[in-house]
Parts: sequence; structure tokens; C-alpha cells
Amino acid sequence: MGWVTVEYPGSRRIASGRGKKPLRITPKLRPSVWLFLLRIASLLGLSVSIMALLDYSTPDMAFCGVGSGCAAVRDSGLGFVVLPSGNPLPYLPILGVLNFGGLFAGSLAPQAKVRRVLSGTLALASGPAGLVLLLLQAFVIHHFCSLCLIVDVSSLVLFACAVLLRRGGWDQATARESVHPASWIVASLLAVAAPLAFTSVARTNELPAALVPLQESGKATVVEFFDYQCPHCRMAIPELERAVRDFRLPVRVVRQPLSLPGRELGKRAARAHACAVEQNKEALVMRALIQGPELTEWQLAGLQHIPGLDQAKLVSCLESGRPDRMIEVHLQRVQSLGFEGVPTTYIGAQRIVGTAPYEAYLAALEKAGTGKDTAGMEPVLYWLQVVLLALFALWMGRTKPAAVPA
Repeated sequence: MGWVTVEYPGSRRIASGRGKKPLRITPKLRPSVWLFLLRIASLLGLSVSIMALLDYSTPDMAFCGVGSGCAAVRDSGLGFVVLPSGNPLPYLPILGVLNFGGLFAGSLAPQAKVRRVLSGTLALASGPAGLVLLLLQAFVIHHFCSLCLIVDVSSLVLFACAVLLRRGGWDQATARESVHPASWIVASLLAVAAPLAFTSVARTNELPAALVPLQESGKATVVEFFDYQCPHCRMAIPELERAVRDFRLPVRVVRQPLSLPGRELGKRAARAHACAVEQNKEALVMRALIQGPELTEWQLAGLQHIPGLDQAKLVSCLESGRPDRMIEVHLQRVQSLGFEGVPTTYIGAQRIVGTAPYEAYLAALEKAGTGKDTAGMEPVLYWLQVVLLALFALWMGRTKPAAVPA
């Protein structure tokens, strides 16, 4: 008695002997399942690549916190290329958007050959690329970005699906579509729209614990970290002061001068500012020191002629260690917040790094004054709704697979 095995697409017949009725054994995972997983992984990679592109294109990160692994990976510079104009281009997230978007679009092509050539090729290339990026994070950057991990794992999943679909799988999956293409298109629109709408719908700002003691109830609180010798700070401060003056609600402004390495004049100015705080005259000192594009010796020497500033107390303070201790407190505070550069301004819970126009400061004050800086849907709830909507669209588009001939 011999064994006879007959295989055909989608199933397998095994006869236990001559003349006996064969048994049909259906594999647990058909090619259509691998195609389904490939599309899910490509949509996930597309959506997260858009998140990374948004975080790479703005000073503040909406999807990853300051000081996180994502910030370390972004600040490493490996995801950017400098254009001839001198502007950095976040090429890595852009390549991710193009790769995953093209891969998903190719998987919806009516012809199996087009799917195999376009989606199959991109998926096979994604695997090694994802592995290389994982190794770079582990051994070069020494930080892991949560967004990058999702993209890299999605790339490996795509590679595995493409390998499993190579031998006739694309033809079988194309003939046995389980979800209508229109439903996949709806899911892809959600994958693109969800990151773009996130900052408008979900809550992206939380007041850092280090800034809580500086807040004053009933007022929008502004906390600015700056260096008197920093040209960008000297440009930003007047614009911020103008926005504070024009804002319709009460504002509390907390200045936190820093002493950055290599800036001796800035250090002397910060110490004078700290001593002026003891006399509640810091506004007078700042007005005298912030004039003009550069800090000068002449401005520092002019502090002794400021009316209303007690010179004896100023000299006594400058000869003590009190201003240095105060500046050190400022430095430790900004470092705990994830220091990236000066000026760094917190208006309520919103952080602005670098210079900003008057309109940006005024808009941030409006949000802080009305409590909208921390308003919005819980991020977890937001993404849960997006996932449920996508799954509902796919469930509504279910189709009955065509029967495979015996």
C-alpha cells in the first residue's frame, strides 16, 4: 500500500491508500492572509512615518516627549540631509512615507503581476533597511525611538509577507480578496489623516512638573530660559514682551537667565539679573541689557546708573555666591525639561524653542489663558477610535472569497 499526495492552490489532498476517498486539509494561513498582513503593516508604517515627519519638521515633538529616545534619534542628525540652501531635509521620514505609501498602493493593483513587482520588491527591500536602522539605534545612537521601532518592525513584517507570497502567493491572494479595495482605501485615508489631525484634536501638551511651582493661579504663566549674549534671545524677548502687553488677560512672566559656556558677558549679565531679582528690579536690568543686537561692556557698566537700583545691595550680592546658585537652579530646571537650546519659552504648557513671531506668542498666550493649552482628547482614546474606525471599515468591506476548484 502506497501514499499518494496531490497538491493544488489553497489546499492539499492526502489519500491513505488506493481506492480510498481523499481527505482535504486546508492550510491555517492562506496567501490572502499574508496579503492582509502586508497591507496592515504598510498602513501602520505609513501612518507612523507621517508622525516622524511631523516631529522632524518642527522644533517641538507632538508624538514623542522631550528627552525621549525619539528626540535623541532625531538630534543625532542621521535622519537629515543638508540641502545646498543650508536647510536640513528630513529624508528618512520622507522615504518612509513614499515607501509604505507606494507599497500599499501597489498591493491594490488589479493585476497580480503589478502587485508582485511593485509591492513585492518594496517589501523585500524594506526588511534589510529596517534591520540596518535597528542596528544603528542600538550600536551607534544608543537610543531607541518608539516611532522608529514601529516602522522598523513593520518593515520586517513586510519582508516576511513578501517572502511567503513569492511562489504563486500573489496570484492566489489576488484571486481570493477577502476585503473590498474601497474599504482599504478608507483605511488608508484614516492612516494619513489621523497623524495630521492629532495636534488639533488630541491633547499634546502637559505642564512639566518642574514648572508647576512657577505657575500663578488665574494667570497665563510664561517661563523663558535665555542667555543675554544669545542673539536669538535678544530678538525673541522684545516680541514676547509686546505679545504680553497686548494680551487681554493677566500674565505672569518668569525670566530664567542662563550662563552658557564660553559667554563671559552673558554670565555677568545673568548674575546681575539674579541680584536684581532680590530687589524686585529685574525688569529694569533686563530693559538696560537687552537693547541692541549684541551685549556690550558698556551696557554692563551702565547698570550702576540705573535709577531705583540700590548699588550697595547690588555690589554685595555680586560679591556673594547667591547669583551663581540661582543660575545653577535655572540650568538644572531647563535640563530636566530636555534642554535643546535658547531661547526656550514655556507659555502655559506649550513649549517654543528658538525665536517666534509676535503672532505665535499671542496665540500661545490665548491658549494658556483659556486653558486650551492642555485641552483635547486623551491620546490613547484618540488612537483607539482611529483603530476601531479602520477595523470597522475593513469589516464592512468583507467579501466572500472565490472558491478554489478541486
